[in-house]
Amino acid sequence: MRTALSALGVSIGIAAMVGVLGLSESSKSALLDEISALGTNLLTVESGVGIGGGDGSFPEEALAAINRIEAVEIASAIYDVDASVLKNEFVPNGQTRGLNVVAASQSLLDTLNGSIDEGSWLNNATSTYPAVVLGSVAAERLGISTLTQPTYVYIGEQYVEVVGTLEEFPLSADLDRSAIVGQPAAEAFFEGDPSPATIFARVENGTIDSNRELI
Repeated sequence: MRTALSALGVSIGIAAMVGVLGLSESSKSALLDEISALGTNLLTVESGVGIGGGDGSFPEEALAAINRIEAVEIASAIYDVDASVLKNEFVPNGQTRGLNVVAASQSLLDTLNGSIDEGSWLNNATSTYPAVVLGSVAAERLGISTLTQPTYVYIGEQYVEVVGTLEEFPLSADLDRSAIVGQPAAEAFFEGDPSPATIFARVENGTIDSNRELI
């Protein structure tokens, strides 16, 4: 399997690079604080094309296996969903406005240090029935600016309640354009793929290189 392994914001050389940007001391400090908050210990593992023409997909138990690695502090996954997210049933299927639907494990927000803008993240209940959390760009393009009243979007030929919207994802811009449903709900209601498409693993500081080999 060909996998893409990337340590986002690798700590080696970060301070040196900041030093040559010509920033004021206060700006340097603020930037380093932001980098520290995002974390320099995140691995991204993507399924790829298999050797000899195989599909290179992960086994369904891949996330559980990665979580068992001793140095992994937290891991999560996103899964492909063959559906479109639309404002309502009257919008043609092809007019997706660049948005997509993915499923996610509940730990995704914590793994990526994401933040809720309004509403809530997926929990034990909302992960199992048709409920969706929208990335920041998805919410904007679907015309959703508040959740003070029950709000719905159209996914896979059914209306799905929007339970939350997210702030911008500094570590995964693709999720800003995504409608995110729970992985159990994706399999039950939207023909979601049970195998992870991407796995994120946050590991102990200083173990990035060794955990690349393990993963």
